[in-house]
Amino acid sequence: MNVQKSLPDKMSKQARDFWVEVFNLEHANALISDCFWYIICKVFNPGKYADYEELYLDRIAANYVSYTIVVDPEDNKKEREKKDRFFKFFYDIISQSVFFCLFFAFPKSRSKLDENLQRKLLNTFSHMYTGMEIHSAKTDHWKLELGAGNMMRRPQADQKKKGGQEELSLADLGFSRKKGLTKNARTPLLMQYSPLVQRYLEKHQYETMNSVRQWRMMLTQKSEQQKEIDKKMQRYMKIADNSVQVKEKVNAELKSYEENIKK
Repeated sequence: MNVQKSLPDKMSKQARDFWVEVFNLEHANALISDCFWYIICKVFNPGKYADYEELYLDRIAANYVSYTIVVDPEDNKKEREKKDRFFKFFYDIISQSVFFCLFFAFPKSRSKLDENLQRKLLNTFSHMYTGMEIHSAKTDHWKLELGAGNMMRRPQADQKKKGGQEELSLADLGFSRKKGLTKNARTPLLMQYSPLVQRYLEKHQYETMNSVRQWRMMLTQKSEQQKEIDKKMQRYMKIADNSVQVKEKVNAELKSYEENIKK
């Protein structure tokens, strides 16, 4: 339910019904379960259960391939477009699902389910299902409002609910005088199938697996300094917006004061 709540409001009823129908198939449940245990082994017990990791990857690959085959409209262009949109962001759906499984399965460890873990889930599953880590993927649409005592509630959401205004100051940001910021790294990436499809083809030794050639892509990754600059820029924009709001409030008070003086 929590994942379903994250669907965009502007999504049409037909697309939403298709999404719910596909997501409720047993293949999705199997994928979420195996991905959950894969993260338990890979992230929380690194190197301890390597054999199980390989087992889960084999099962995930098999279920994912069969999933894409089952959800395969025959000759309906609109249905195919719905399928493409669904699987385009499937890594995000899996990331959310695994996150909520961790949240409800380990209530005493919820303090560890922070933004770093969310980013790790997105990086892991985007690479697993698409062949690359999609660093631009965000968690803003994840419905993390999970009731009273929820440690995952975003501060911004609390501010809006209380009707308060976030305290912002340029002094909080600090200014770096470092020169010669490193450029964003451009790394070559060879793409063919997603790692899961590649694994499935290799496991079943398909003779036609080499018929699709790899293609080279130059991928630009943001440096840590660039990420810090982006964060500061967002902060600057919030400060600017708050300044405008304060200015409008002061102008309104001044206008009211001048009117009282005239009276």
